Amino acid sequence: MLTIVCVNNNNYLGRGDEYVSRLRDGILTHCNIPHDFVVMDKCVNNGWWSKLELFKAFPKGNRVLYFDLDTVITSNIDDIASYDGGFAALRDFYRPDEIGSGVMAWESGTVDKIYDRWVEVGKPELMGGDQQWIYMNIPGAIRLQDIFHRKFASYKIGNIENASVVCFHGKPRPHEVNFNPDRRELCQ
Repeated sequence: MLTIVCVNNNNYLGRGDEYVSRLRDGILTHCNIPHDFVVMDKCVNNGWWSKLELFKAFPKGNRVLYFDLDTVITSNIDDIASYDGGFAALRDFYRPDEIGSGVMAWESGTVDKIYDRWVEVGKPELMGGDQQWIYMNIPGAIRLQDIFHRKFASYKIGNIENASVVCFHGKPRPHEVNFNPDRRELCQ
């Protein structure tokens, strides 16, 4: 079974429910693969560290596809939702040798060590946040952009024209721009 999940911890920027709805609507419109859509909003940890709980949250063997709330789905993602390989994450848009945790895919039960090791060493809070911790534990993670060419783009620095998944990491946030996801462009 495929679980598509997001984390709505502390009502993201005061717009958590709005962002969850936007993400859910994009997935419903652009994903034909049977799935459960799960919003994790009762995480023990705060902020980006909540993502680490994802690695222990689902029954072993489930496929999991995670999206940050500031991700906008603009066209069909069936190929991404059908991914059944090893742990994969975005290639960081600014540091291409590292990962970005804004979109991740894995089989539940195969990467529990990410969370277990974090707890075991006292839940350190690194400068690079959760994605730095994930990178330290799985430096050889598959990069989603290497599999799905031109399907992912950064709103800030990428070519969003043909992308199916547009990542709004940092500023601006989706609500701060007049972005038409169906046409993948700024509107007047």
